[in-house]
Amino acid sequence: MLSFNGQNSGRYVSPDYDELMKEAKLAPTDEQRNILYAEADNLLAQDMPVLPMYFAGNVFLKDVSVGGYPMKNPQNIVYSKNLYRIKN
Repeated sequence: MLSFNGQNSGRYVSPDYDELMKEAKLAPTDEQRNILYAEADNLLAQDMPVLPMYFAGNVFLKDVSVGGYPMKNPQNIVYSKNLYRIKN
């Protein structure tokens, strides 16, 4: 959502947001960075430059004999090296 970012297809422009993100990038600690990101997030929530209309969902079938499948995985990334067969 940075004013100069090519991915800002909504053409949102906020000097305050840009400054918060710049400060966050240069923050010396994670704690300070997280505080600045939270402030930037609150600014976006106030301005509401985007309206999320769609959230992707996936449906899958998993055999009960397969273990190691990451059930709480928001990116739906599954590595076969983590899967194993449960003996009956």
